[in-house]
Amino acid sequence: LGVPQANELAAEAVVLQYTDWLDQDNPVKNREALDDIVGDHNVVCPLMHFAQRWAERGGTVFAYLFEHRASNLLWPPWMGAPGGGGGGRWPPYTAAEQLYARLNARPLAVGHGLRAQPCAFWTRFLP
Repeated sequence: LGVPQANELAAEAVVLQYTDWLDQDNPVKNREALDDIVGDHNVVCPLMHFAQRWAERGGTVFAYLFEHRASNLLWPPWMGAPGGGGGGRWPPYTAAEQLYARLNARPLAVGHGLRAQPCAFWTRFLP
């Protein structure tokens, strides 16, 4: 499951957290869930945890989610968009507001609490 240290009970908790129970046998959704598990556990949640702690201590933090997917990418669409830069004024990430820039082909949008629900699972329930 991308969480090698998980025991059987923890692995079952991960499955319960990430499965779309209205469409549990859909291979595309299951592949996307596995991508989310690996990404959340190994990249997104540790980075957001660090950003939160740094901001709590007065550090300057900016966060973004690069959503635009170029039409000429070599990897399949389910892998999402690669990281990159963008224009516009980025909102500062603070411990209280947790704002992030949503970068895509449209004007800059601001999101709140990037992957907050799954990250709460990884930091509070299954650290």
